[in-house]
Formats: sequence, C-alpha cells, structure tokens
Amino acid sequence: MLPLLRGSYRVMEMDTSEDLLLPLLTSRLTVAKEPLSLLLGSATAGDTVIILPGGRERNEGYLLSESSPEEILALVINQGKGEILKEVRLLPRLILMRVPGNLPKVVEQIREDFSGTPVPLERIATHRSELRGVGVCFTTSRLNRNTPVEAFYPQALDIPGPYSSLYQQLRARALGYVNQGRENRDWYEVNIMIYDKYERYVLQYRRVMMVLMDLGVGLVLGECWEKDYGRVLIPLQVYRIRLFTFLPPEEIKEILVGLEYAGEGTRLCDLDIRLGKKKGLSWTEAKKKNTQSREEFARTCREKLMQELSPRHREKLVRLEEELLQGENS
Repeated sequence: MLPLLRGSYRVMEMDTSEDLLLPLLTSRLTVAKEPLSLLLGSATAGDTVIILPGGRERNEGYLLSESSPEEILALVINQGKGEILKEVRLLPRLILMRVPGNLPKVVEQIREDFSGTPVPLERIATHRSELRGVGVCFTTSRLNRNTPVEAFYPQALDIPGPYSSLYQQLRARALGYVNQGRENRDWYEVNIMIYDKYERYVLQYRRVMMVLMDLGVGLVLGECWEKDYGRVLIPLQVYRIRLFTFLPPEEIKEILVGLEYAGEGTRLCDLDIRLGKKKGLSWTEAKKKNTQSREEFARTCREKLMQELSPRHREKLVRLEEELLQGENS
C-alpha cells in the first residue's frame, strides 16, 4: 500500500567482445543500449545491466529487461560460448528509499544509524564498482514507477554490510524514518465512504483500492459496511475504507472526485470523505478558491489523476470503468 523501499537492477561487468556477446544475447533476450546515468530511474529490480570494456568511460550499458545475472550466464554457458568470457564481476547492489518530508534530515540520521559514507548520486549511477557496501539512494517520489534521476536526492550513502540484512533493517524502520521526515506530525485519518446506487461495490472497491495503492498515499487499516443517511434521512448502504495518510485530506478528496466520473463525464458513484466520526469534506473545500463547477472540477481532477497513475493501472482503470458503464446500459 505504501512502498517505501525497493531493490534496484543488478549490474555485471563482463570482459568480453561486444561482437561475440551481443548476437548471442539478442537472439534470446530483450537488449537495449542505455546511458548508465539514466538507468537508476528507469530500470527495475528484475532487470540486469551489462557493462562491457570501456562502457563506464562512455557512460553506456546494455539493459536486459526481466533477466537475472544467473539467466544470462546460463544462456552463454549452455550455448557453448563460455570461453568468450574472460572475466565477470557482479557489482554491489542498490536500495531505493522513499522519504516524504525533510529528506536531508532523514539521510543524515540513516548515515549515523548505519555508519554510512556519503557518495554523490551520479557517481553511484556510473561507477557502482567503487562501492564498498550497499548503495542507498533517496527520493520523495513514488517507487512503483519509473522515477527520473532528477527526482533523487543528490547524495546517496555507501553502507557496509550484506544487502539482504540491510534491506530488512531499513524496511523495519522505514515508517519511523517517514515520521522523522515529517517532523513527527500526526498522520491524517480519512474515512472514504463508497456509495453506488446500482450496488456495484466490488468494482468500485477495486477501482479505489487500485488507485490508492498505485499512488502510495498511505495505509489502509480497516474497512467495513456502514449505514449513512442522505439529505432526507433515508438510510443508505455504504462501504467505508479507513485510510491513514500523510497527504492533506483535500488532496485525497481530489483523487476521489477524479474517480467519481468516467472519462466521457458519466457519474459512476459517490466517494465521500469523513474526518473522524462526523465531519465531512466537500468538493468545494478541496477546490479551494477555484471557480469551476463540480463537473469542471471533476474533469480537472480526473486529468490530474490519469497523469499520475502508472500506465498499467491507467489502462486497468479504464477497463473497470467500461465494465461499469456496460452495466448501466444493460
């Protein structure tokens, strides 16, 4: 729900001929030449980057999507081409960490807690072999999508010790570091109330939870059915999601307003917010001094939401909405 840590891609330095290795790899795997300095934000934990002789000086490597070092070496050996490899080095691993709030303060605290050594981010991206331990890079941005290099804090840390042990320790303390970055301010408790007059609650729930998860806005700590009362005091069945978030409630309301309407403007459901037991948050409070009508404001919120969602979840959201619209028209 709130991804604060993830691993980075693996890097292999191979002393071999480009002309001999690349035809072998491209025959079975997806290979692309990329600048080393940009891979930090675009390559994923399941990828491997191969650096050939002179690659560091030229700031270039070969990205093999969804391929592990073991798979690559197995391919070379099983094809009877092991002799083309003079030397193979597996470089130290990286951990990417999201810290909303006062990032410099948290980086300094982690440096003290784990005896880390400050390293310029650009040096880690292009000269990972110089690390003596595990490189830890920091950002305030979400980690469940490609993150541009510019979004990372310019200073990383070189922390001694094995990768798996450090990853587990950082994961266990991640929320504590988030609170420290927020200067120990309280999180917001937001109750999201889902109402659908057609009672398509399973689809509505999937939409809301998928978006909350993809945007990494907080922690869901409970959910249940409740009765709510409309303007004429008629009892209505609603589904409540209890969310703890570091985002202001107005920003959560913007997300929900964007989910209330489909792309062509059809109202799909009501998504209200309760703060505490009774106090609600209207769409007019979320729009602040904006003079837009509700429909115009919803269109603006939806456009913003679609830009922030990852491509995979954006497509999935559209498919779910098409399913809802088909149900209304049947």
